[in-house]
Amino acid sequence: MGGLFAETISWRWIFWINPLLTIAMMIIVIMAWGYVEERKGQRPIDFPGLVLLCTGLGLIVFALMQAPDYGWGQAIIILPLAAGVISAAVFVIYELRHKTPLINVELFSNSTFAASNTIVFMAQFMKVCRFVFGALNFQVELGLNPFLAGLAILPTVAPQPFLAAPTGLVVDRLGSRIPSLVGVSIALVSVTWFALVMPLQNYWLVLPAFLLWAVSMPLLFIAPKRP
Repeated sequence: MGGLFAETISWRWIFWINPLLTIAMMIIVIMAWGYVEERKGQRPIDFPGLVLLCTGLGLIVFALMQAPDYGWGQAIIILPLAAGVISAAVFVIYELRHKTPLINVELFSNSTFAASNTIVFMAQFMKVCRFVFGALNFQVELGLNPFLAGLAILPTVAPQPFLAAPTGLVVDRLGSRIPSLVGVSIALVSVTWFALVMPLQNYWLVLPAFLLWAVSMPLLFIAPKRP
């Protein structure tokens, strides 16, 4: 969809995809909520924690995104970055002391929980190789238009909905540790393969790396509740 918008209208229109999907999901949740039994005494929303988190993340992201343009030594980058780090630190301290925190930070003291979230964090970074640099490479080096570049990346995500349910069954039988290790191993092979064959400028050599990545994704995003 993003490639189609970039090819026919403007790349800026791709940012309207998520709001539309969000509205659709809100409608689905509202329609389905009538069948959910609500519990009494629900926890209040942690608005101070929400403000601290959004402020910290927003300032840090702004500094990281704009630093290449303004320079790391400029006040317009240093001040937001420092303020963002301070806000994030205050958020952690506040959440540890709050009775109904927005995020239960103490969960990260559990090694299984911390390891699972670290895997998810790194997996999100690895996506950049595919969805950003991969798409740009296909357009610049292979001469594909945005729409075809998007189709070329489709094998990275298309199998994932069909693999999610079988992955859940595997996790129910084996727990989360072994599937997570298998997922990390497959992702490592995929990333290495991607890095080695990308300079050859041959899509069919890159395709196996995409398929391996698609297989690894459901294994990387596993709930950390089971040992």
